[in-house]
Order: sequence, then structure tokens, then C-alpha cells
Amino acid sequence: MNKISPILCFFIFLSGFTTSLNSQTAAEKLSQELNTAFQNSSIPGMAISIVNKDKVLYQNEFGYADIDKKTPYTQHTIHNIGSTSKTFIGISIMQLVEQGKLTLDTKVNDILPFDVTNPYHPEKAITIRQLATHTASIRDRTFNYDLRSYVSRDDAKGNRKGLPLIYKIQFKRMLKNESISLGAFLENTLSTKGKWYKKRNFNKTAPGTTEDYSNIGAALAGYIVEIVSGEKYDDYVVKNILQPLKMEATGWNKETTNSKLFAKRYVNGKAVPDYDLVTYPDGSLISSNADLTTYLMAMIKGYYGESTILSPQSFKQMMQNQYEEAPLATTIQETEGRSGIFWDIFAKTGNGDIGHNGSDPGILTFLYFDPISGIGCLLKTNTDAEDKNLKSIYAIWEILIKHRESVR
Repeated sequence: MNKISPILCFFIFLSGFTTSLNSQTAAEKLSQELNTAFQNSSIPGMAISIVNKDKVLYQNEFGYADIDKKTPYTQHTIHNIGSTSKTFIGISIMQLVEQGKLTLDTKVNDILPFDVTNPYHPEKAITIRQLATHTASIRDRTFNYDLRSYVSRDDAKGNRKGLPLIYKIQFKRMLKNESISLGAFLENTLSTKGKWYKKRNFNKTAPGTTEDYSNIGAALAGYIVEIVSGEKYDDYVVKNILQPLKMEATGWNKETTNSKLFAKRYVNGKAVPDYDLVTYPDGSLISSNADLTTYLMAMIKGYYGESTILSPQSFKQMMQNQYEEAPLATTIQETEGRSGIFWDIFAKTGNGDIGHNGSDPGILTFLYFDPISGIGCLLKTNTDAEDKNLKSIYAIWEILIKHRESVR
């Protein structure tokens, strides 16, 4: 047998290598890019999904839920999801609208047991629609939200060492904060009779005229759900959203979820102390990537008229822009832009992706879908927007967006 020449061997190798590259599936290419991006970062752990309304198109997980114990971060790892929790307020409100118990333009003072009025514009009533679009003129001042709404009893020696200065201050203050009811917190902050009330807890612009992202306003909407439904807000969501969608790993605290699956939460590689949120409707829902994948698929189904938790009309209304003068948000980083009923809409052109992101100490969540293709992406990680890896997380999100239609 004649020997194959070295040059011919090279071309055979090159041909085989090219064929191998070309034969890579879209999912394999996506995995390769994601693995490279993750390995080039120091993100602790992360799970992702790409879905349409009928099935999971792609899932993957990376890193650790607990770095020291080398516990893998999986589809079933749980932790709070931050402001993505607000989308559940939106669904709850629309359910009550369907039941005729309120309207989007109901004045909040027609429901609340205490008065909430912008002192700079006492003649302008605040409505539920304004709460849901962050146009109610309620401010998240540092001293009435960041340093008061979070509570911690985790005072282990040195547990704040290595955290960003803003977190050192915040967690020190958390140890002194009161564990009070949602209603008491809101009354103390927003009612003239409240002990933390200040005129500057409101914007000088009139309700309905300016968008200013407000966690306290969202919590007030959750409290209204509680009053109108006659149930605690957390119980209402469990019964009317989580149970119908079979989101069995999701809940509002460690007592109602599997604490063994709870991830450590990190900032710049440092585990943050444990904490809770008094204004819990705005950001405290605990969930896994598996459950949020179920949720995202259900939301896409709902948008296309295939849901049992809301009518097609309610889904469309909830996910369409409610604020005519809203600016066009072009990146996921922006907090102000076009808004549905606690659902964000952003894009460089067109209707834009619909969803919500969330960040709290040690966590970050992105959950969005494209209403045209019907494909959604989910990213959940145990680090946050103050972390040095934020650019890497945004880059990973862009990889998902780039590949989402190719993995159908």
C-alpha cells in the first residue's frame, strides 16, 4: 500500500475538522460559547433556559451553589429572584380585575385603610395603574427603602468583611431593622401619621406624569391585593398562581421551601449574610430555574391565549405598554422604559421583549420572551448587579439572545 503524503494528510485532517465544526448542532455551539464565557468569569453559579410555549429548547447550568462545599448550582437550586417577583403582583392584580373587585384606574385611597397622597399634588389621586407602571410618584429613598426594608439576624463575626461599602452599611443597618408587617411598613412610610413619613418620600412631579422605579410602590400594590382578596399576599400567590402552575419548589421563605437547596449568595466571591425583605411582594419570591422555566413557558402560553390563570385579554393588557410617554428602553440594564402591569418592555426597535429582571444582594435574574417568535430566555445566578462579574453576566445574556432562535 502506498503511503499517504504528509500534505495529503494535512488536507484530510483539515477537511475532517471543518466537517466536525459544521456538524455541530446549534445547542452544541451555544454550549461552547457559554462554557467559554463562564470559564472566563468568576461567577459563582448559574442556570439558564431557552423555551417556547410548548417545550424547553435548551437548558444548562454552571458553577456552584456553595463554593466552599463545591455544591453544584443546578436547575433545582433555589434563592430569591429579586424584582422578577413583581410580575406575580401583575398577575394577581389582573385576576382581581377579572373578578370585578377593582380596576386598573381604581384610586388606592378607595381601598387602603390609611391615606396615601402626594403632598406636592394633593389634588391628584394615585391609581393602581400608576403603581404598576412606576408612575405613582412614590420614591425609593435610601433611608426609607434600602436601609429600612431589609432585615437580617445574621451577625456572624466578620461576615461583612470584603463586601462593597454600600453592602457593609446596608447589612449593619439590617441588624437593627424591625420585622414588622407589610401594612405597618407602608403606613409608617407613606401615611402622614406614619413614624417614618417625609414629604420627600414622594416626587415633586404629579402622579401619572413621570416614571420613577419604585419598590415601595410595588409593595403597596401587593398590599392592595391582600386587602381586596382578603388573604395575605403570599398565601394568595401560592393558591392562585404557584399551585395552578405546579411550581412546587417556589415559595416566600425558607420555611415553605427546601432550605437544603438554597444557594449561598455572593458578591465578588464573598458570601453575603442571610436576610429577609419586609416589603416582600416586590422581590422576595424564592424559586428554582426549573420552576421559573415552567413559569416563563406559562407566560408565553398566556400571551398567545392559552392560559387558565388569566384570560387572553388580560394577558395582552398586562403585557402591553400602559404609559404613553414612557421612553424606549434599549437595554436590559435600564429600569425606566415602557411598562405593562409590572411587566417591562424593551427593545431597540419594534414591540420589544417582555419580562422583568431582578437584583438583590447576592442574586440576579433575567426572564424575558420575544412576543414575535414566542421564544423566551431565563438566566438565574447567585451573584448580583454590584458584582465585578456583571459585564460577564450581560455578555452571557447576549449569547442567549443571539442563539435563541437557532435552538428551536
